[in-house]
Amino acid sequence: MHVPDVNLLPSTGHLWEEDKRTERLASTLLLAAGWVLLSLLLFINILSTNALRALETRVAEARREAVAVEQQLAQREARLHDIVEILRRVNRLEAELEDLERQGPFFSQILENIRAALPPRVSISSIRAQESLVVVEGVAGSPSLVVEFVRALREQGVASNIVVDQIEHGNHDAPPSTVYFRILLEY
Repeated sequence: MHVPDVNLLPSTGHLWEEDKRTERLASTLLLAAGWVLLSLLLFINILSTNALRALETRVAEARREAVAVEQQLAQREARLHDIVEILRRVNRLEAELEDLERQGPFFSQILENIRAALPPRVSISSIRAQESLVVVEGVAGSPSLVVEFVRALREQGVASNIVVDQIEHGNHDAPPSTVYFRILLEY
């Protein structure tokens, strides 16, 4: 007897081909999704890099502006210091002027005599009157010019006694022969 060949199980060949197609489709979709994701990540990376460069540029500009502002502040501080020093000198000169005004015409004659005796390369920085004493401070191009100035004051008979109280050589900014002096005129 011949038994017919009957397959009670459904054919696995057809299912197997369908599974293969599904796997290929899934692989293709997964590969496409991977490419899309990779492209998206590259795009985000490019945007981030550009944004970072723009931010770095703005930070560098802000730093340059900060340095410029700091320099301006330093210059302003220096100007303020100079202004304060000038105001101090003005106050001192105003006080000296008030003293001179109290001395009256006698003192103006002394000032005129000092001006007339002043040799070239000698400048007066301060004249103060104290009771029977006039203090003259200044700068001369050399010690011999101070001696010449004192001699001229004595010849004019400006005071009963003239004393060189102090004579110092100039600082590092002045020429080597420059001297600072203080002369006392006693009445």
